[in-house]
Amino acid sequence: MPVSAIARFGYLALVLLTFVVVGLSCIGLLSQAIRTSPDRDWNANVNAVVVGGAYVLILAFSLGFCLKRRISVRRRLAKIPKSRIAVRKGDVPQPVQEYIEREFLRSCAVAYKSQPKATFREGWGAPGTKYEGIRFRTAVLDTIPEVDAVARLIIPSMPAYRTNVPITRHLRHIKSLISADDDGDAYFRNYTNVVQVARYASREPTEEEFGACIDAAAAIKQILLHYRMAQMDASNPELNRQS
Repeated sequence: MPVSAIARFGYLALVLLTFVVVGLSCIGLLSQAIRTSPDRDWNANVNAVVVGGAYVLILAFSLGFCLKRRISVRRRLAKIPKSRIAVRKGDVPQPVQEYIEREFLRSCAVAYKSQPKATFREGWGAPGTKYEGIRFRTAVLDTIPEVDAVARLIIPSMPAYRTNVPITRHLRHIKSLISADDDGDAYFRNYTNVVQVARYASREPTEEEFGACIDAAAAIKQILLHYRMAQMDASNPELNRQS
């Protein structure tokens, strides 16, 4: 049970106990006033009137004190600016300060526990990794125009890239150039396989496939750029004479 609920229950129990005790004492004194009167009657019983009046005054003073206290608290609370925040221990009573600290720590614990620790979404880079926030399918497909642009530096007459044409067929003109490299066949195979998965498969590419595809695409572009540099050197007579 929360501490506030226990305090509220204890306060109500204390108030009820006080009313019961005061009521029993009033009944006891009134019965004694009747028993000690000459006629043992309410009529013309001054003692009973005094006892009853005293308890009525006590009740009136008690209610008046409670009402005054409630009005005073409301007025003081109304004078507090809405933007005021208690930041020091002297700003509020010690119990209030402890309650604020306890609730603040509890809120911090709840906020920490609610944060995702081991999130995973298929086809996306995991938080905290170098691929965070990257969708693998989109990133893989974005490499096709890049590879195509580098390939056209060597073979400008390549057919235009079409999405309905398999990537292996589109890049068939440069496959022999890539295969001349020691690892060219592996790069070409890794790249085209993952591109086919990204274009046609219902499942999402895995992080391992995405990493292999990005590395293969970078290697393919590097190989093609070497061929491009060789073409430029061969087409420059002055450079050939100087060499």
